[in-house]
Amino acid sequence: MANRMITLMATPLRHRMLRTASGTIFFEAPVLTTREFPPDADTTSTAYLSFPVRYLSMFPDVHLVLEKMTMNLDLDGIMQTYFDPTRPRTTPEVCCNILRVFHKFGFGSDPRIKKTEDYIVDCLYNNACLNGNRHYSTPESFLYFVARLYAETRCESLRKRLNAVKAQLQERLNVPINPLALALRLFACQSVDIDSQLYRKDLETFMSLQDEDGGWPAGHYCRVGRTGARIGNRGLTTALAVRILQGEKRNA
Repeated sequence: MANRMITLMATPLRHRMLRTASGTIFFEAPVLTTREFPPDADTTSTAYLSFPVRYLSMFPDVHLVLEKMTMNLDLDGIMQTYFDPTRPRTTPEVCCNILRVFHKFGFGSDPRIKKTEDYIVDCLYNNACLNGNRHYSTPESFLYFVARLYAETRCESLRKRLNAVKAQLQERLNVPINPLALALRLFACQSVDIDSQLYRKDLETFMSLQDEDGGWPAGHYCRVGRTGARIGNRGLTTALAVRILQGEKRNA
């Protein structure tokens, strides 16, 4: 059953990516934005990060995708969000996901990604995402993606440069925030091995938010650039809750 569900999920994205070597956030007609919405590096990266290895043969070769990303640079040499010259955007969270793909597939030493890595490190040290940004509504969004990159890369020099994420997360502990952002904070803390006693109060707060049906409220972590409308999903918050509880069980 699980394999069938993954195949059903992959099929629409596969059809789009076979044509363009990239995916878009919308499976159907775009909403709250322009009628035509371009493929983006975030959805594309998430596909290659999320689907099990045995399903990746359904998609274009990852080398083609990475090459496309390295050619989609802004004037500062940073990899951009949209594969569309009419939408020049660089987004720190998206850059983290792009870098995760490079490092996952063994291309973390590609010199063409160096300026994007520098951009992430600069955003981390200068608190550029302290109030969110155009596309992401909370600082937890950025810290979560940095924590994932920190935990997944095998490049020790990059891990050292990203080590400041631990202090940034600790500064956010016990700060009131919406349920999804709180889940991102907790998962990020686990990812970078922050002492569980430090985030115990946040964990207790998060557990108290569980609804009667067993799920968690939607909250939000990103937003529509044009309108600022915030986006969340109960399924995402609940899925993170499961991962957080699994992490606590392993560390008990």
